[in-house]
Amino acid sequence: MSFRRLSTVFATVRSLFRHGLLRQPTAPFRLRSCGSCVGQVGSRHAVTLLLFVLLLQPGTALAATRTWDGGGSTNNWSEDANWSDNTEPTAADTALFDATDATDATVDADILIGGLSVTSGYGGTLNLGSATITGAVGDGAVQFTAADKSWLQIADASQTGLDPGTSDFSVSGWVYFDSLVTYETLITKSDQYYIYTRSTGQITLQFNDGTGVVSGNSGAGAFVAGAWQFVSVNFDRDGNAVLSVNNVAKITLNISSKQGNANNASVFTLGGIAGAEFLNGRLDSFSFSNRLLTTDEITWLYNSGNGRVYSDIGIAGTNGSALKTNLVSWWDLGENAGTRYDSYGTNHLSQSFGNIIAPPVYGSEIMSYTGFETYAGTQDDAATNTFSSWTNNASDSIIDATATVHGGSNAVKITRGTDSAGRIYQSGRTVTGGANYRLSFWTRGDGTVGGRYYVYDVTHSTQISAGILATGVTGTDYSLITYDYPCPAF
Repeated sequence: MSFRRLSTVFATVRSLFRHGLLRQPTAPFRLRSCGSCVGQVGSRHAVTLLLFVLLLQPGTALAATRTWDGGGSTNNWSEDANWSDNTEPTAADTALFDATDATDATVDADILIGGLSVTSGYGGTLNLGSATITGAVGDGAVQFTAADKSWLQIADASQTGLDPGTSDFSVSGWVYFDSLVTYETLITKSDQYYIYTRSTGQITLQFNDGTGVVSGNSGAGAFVAGAWQFVSVNFDRDGNAVLSVNNVAKITLNISSKQGNANNASVFTLGGIAGAEFLNGRLDSFSFSNRLLTTDEITWLYNSGNGRVYSDIGIAGTNGSALKTNLVSWWDLGENAGTRYDSYGTNHLSQSFGNIIAPPVYGSEIMSYTGFETYAGTQDDAATNTFSSWTNNASDSIIDATATVHGGSNAVKITRGTDSAGRIYQSGRTVTGGANYRLSFWTRGDGTVGGRYYVYDVTHSTQISAGILATGVTGTDYSLITYDYPCPAF
């Protein structure tokens, strides 16, 4: 009997201290109440929720790229059948138009996607009409969720060139705010250089050569929520630091008194600083250069709001032909999860997390924190084990305890059999109609395939999640999956 291995592995984050006692982490799944839905009042009722971790004929198409295949009865973007996996692209996906199909496509409503790529092989016409496509620049973008306290970073000892010393330097990139709250970090290396925003859309720019900080602020509304914006900053060491948004100067800060060595030993980060001031939105196509960008280069990078990706720069005959000169790093940020690679240099960014699921961040809001630490059987023996607080539905699949963990000492690995979908589930949670909840867990794939999950209301025989959801994590690095949903007010 052959098995197709799916390392649908779920694990915990860290040890927890409660009431002074050390407890091992036991919660890859968390169901967190987030309060009541606006405009909806629901009565409390004994709804039994079923949380499934399963594999149902997963194949290999779990990536976040949805390809137009024209298989629907209309040419409408919104028709699921027109896309690979019969799934319309979402905010986490890249929509791809290539040689797969030459059917014209009509964007029949405003849409929000992770990215849009139209190759020269696509022979059809993409008709926008009056609709708006909001997405990343050329490829996918990295999504930050402030509540999950995540950011990207590279340690000082590992970086090359992100310390400017005494030279001029520049940064540029795209940002999309899901919401504007007090203090959201875009990019920083401590206060050496530091760009952050406030809830009013005001931007703060700071610089420090080791002798003290100078800072400047834009007016309110320099950034807005719900739209992609291009930001560039030129640090002219014997003149001004000029920050522009969409090719319009918003801050001019005199830094001529700060011409000392600006190197420091701090971590370089995108989307957060020292475990705080987390971005609630997306970043895309960020670059760092050890020289000033010219006016023509900034205009070319902005590209009338369409942006550029790494493959666009350095091409003779364009205003971007010299952009690789003194370029230190360019991050397209199109990876689905894990490491975000530097397309030019070696400053690859790792994905870092703070206290994502441990109290006191959520405290009494946690409804379920029962993980995979307690089990009967032997780790990694290719045999099905039983786990405390979980129910197996294995059939000819294997639901095995494994030492390949994100945290703690044990995780669960599901290996699909030849003719069934193995799953492990938990039930018996009483929830409130009209309230919001969060399910989160850590997962990894085997390099080819990944797992699926869903939430089901047993009491009313209703699936709460929007279908059976793919994690989209096929690589062998752990990634956090977070799913927020309202409980229907029956």
